[in-house]
Amino acid sequence: MFHHALLCITDFFLHNEPSVQSSTGIFLNQIKSYTPFAVTEHTPDFIHLYADEKKSKISIEQVRELIASLQQQPLKSTHTIALLSQAHLLSIEAQQALLKTLEEPPKHAQIILCAPSTTAVLPTILSRCSYIFLTDDTTQPTQPNSENLDTLPNTITEILRYTDTFSNTMEGREKAITLLTQIINSEKQKLEKTPTKQKTNELKYLLLAHKQLQANVHVKLVLEHLCFSIRNTK
Repeated sequence: MFHHALLCITDFFLHNEPSVQSSTGIFLNQIKSYTPFAVTEHTPDFIHLYADEKKSKISIEQVRELIASLQQQPLKSTHTIALLSQAHLLSIEAQQALLKTLEEPPKHAQIILCAPSTTAVLPTILSRCSYIFLTDDTTQPTQPNSENLDTLPNTITEILRYTDTFSNTMEGREKAITLLTQIINSEKQKLEKTPTKQKTNELKYLLLAHKQLQANVHVKLVLEHLCFSIRNTK
C-alpha cells in the first residue's frame, strides 16, 4: 500500500550537504522505486526543507510554511514532493506541528523524511510513516517484508523467529522498534475491520513492548515476553 509519508533511515545527509543540488539528486534516485510519483528536484513542485546553516534546528515556523505550501495545488506536475532531509533536526514543536499533515496529507502530496535512526524523531512521527533503510554502500534501499534478516516481518507469528537476530545494540533496538511499529500499524487496520477481544489484547501487548523498547529495556527480553503474552492471549 502506498504511504504519503515515507521515512528513510539513512546517514546520507549527515555525510552530504543537503543544500548541494547534486547530493539531493543522488538521494532522490535511490528512492525512486518507493514513490509512485516521478521525483525530481528540477520542478517548482519539489520542496526541500533543511536547517539553515546558521541554525541547528528546523523551526515550527519553517514547518508551518511547508504545510501551507503543500496545501497549494501543484504548478506543473500532478503532485507535490516535500523532502525533509534533516528530520532529526526538527524541533519538538516542529515535529508536533507536522503530525496532522503526516496523518492526513493532501492527496497530491508525498512527504519524505530522512533521519539517521528511528529514535531521532518522535514516536508519533514514526507511527505515521512507512520505512525504508538506506545504507551508504549501496544504492538499493532495504525493502520491508523480504526474506533478508535485515528486513522486517509484518506478522505477529514471525516475531519469535526474529528475536535472536536483534542484538541489544542501538541498531538492533532500532530494527526491533521498526518491526513493532509496522506490526502495530497492521494490527490496528485489522482491528478496525474485525474488532475482537483477542486482537485488542494483542495490540495492547504490542504497544507495551514498543514503549519498553523506547525505554531501553533489553531487546530480547521484551520480544520474548511479547511472544509469550500473545501466545497466551484469549
